[in-house]
Amino acid sequence: MFVKHILTAVLTSTVLLSYGCQQGKEVASETEGVSSVEGEPMEFDQQVPTGDVSEEELTAFVGIVQKLQPLGMEAQQKMLSAVQDEGLEPQRFSEIMSAQQMPEGESEVEISPAEMDKYEKAQDAVDKIQDDVQAQMNEIIEDNGMTTNRYEEIMMVVQQDQALMQRVQEMMQPDMDGQQAPPQGGME
Repeated sequence: MFVKHILTAVLTSTVLLSYGCQQGKEVASETEGVSSVEGEPMEFDQQVPTGDVSEEELTAFVGIVQKLQPLGMEAQQKMLSAVQDEGLEPQRFSEIMSAQQMPEGESEVEISPAEMDKYEKAQDAVDKIQDDVQAQMNEIIEDNGMTTNRYEEIMMVVQQDQALMQRVQEMMQPDMDGQQAPPQGGME
């Protein structure tokens, strides 16, 4: 389950970085409700590495994020479609998911058997999409000279450090000459 949370955090963060830098908030609202941990704070406090992120690592990280953005946005759309294809609205899917994560008897969300069937089918489809995307993400990360563990560590540090998040966003924004800094990885 931890891997699913990491994937969701990476996808969400990738999309948030992208939206914050390039698309704005209107696109984020379209995919709202699909994240498996939406509305809940990520509980990474005990797992955030204390080590520094070197300038070289940060540059590589930004390049990888830029390569993962299209994949993350495509995955968000696929998950949204999977939920809707089963006859659920994303908000309702999120409500049911939250209710399912609570200890039995603590949720006040009423779920009909028909809704539960739709939810389970949608969740299976979302899980398959996440598994496929995770494999693709791992390949992109490793093809760009970083381990997935280190990428995840840097992502957690960036999520916890507002100044570093701002720096990453600035690195991702096109500069005034219309060029993007830093380059998107090595020679292709």
